[in-house]
This record gives sequence, C-alpha cells and structure tokens, in this order.
Amino acid sequence: MSLQSDFWLVLYAHGSKNPRWLLPFEALRTAAFHTVSAAAKSMKNGGSVVLVSTTAARLGLANHEAIAAAEAGVEGLMRSAAASHGSPLLGTGCKS
Repeated sequence: MSLQSDFWLVLYAHGSKNPRWLLPFEALRTAAFHTVSAAAKSMKNGGSVVLVSTTAARLGLANHEAIAAAEAGVEGLMRSAAASHGSPLLGTGCKS
C-alpha cells in the first residue's frame, strides 16, 4: 500500500484551516493502523510489516507541522505494534 501525500506536505500551523489539517492524520494514521491490524491477524506463519514515514517527523522542517505530526503518529504506532506483535515470525519496522 502506498499513500501519496504530496498535496498536503506543506500544511503549516499558522496557515492551515480546520479541518484541512486533519487530512494527514486521517489518511496516514488510519491506513497504517488498519495495515498493521490486518497483518497481525493474517501473518500467523510469519512475515514482515514495514511502514514508511517522512523525515519531517524527526527533523523539524519549516512549514511541515501537519505532516510531521501525522508521520510521528505512524512511527509511534509501529513501535507499539512491534512491542505487541513483534516476534521471530512477525518482523516489524518503520523506515523514515
């Protein structure tokens, strides 16, 4: 699954109107959550779950508040999923 997020990359806090700033949260975090959920249920015999995040979540890029916050949520979700479901058979990871 791949989500193209180019249209909301620059949603800065002082220029974004509600509810437009919620787009990254709804799309990215919901898709990541359902992907991890489906993988945990269906990969009983092993496999890997890899979520991809933007470096904006870690670097603090100007005018990227919305996408950085959404992607930080994706990274947090993957860390929790690794603690919950990570095993020798089900590998988890997040690449930013």
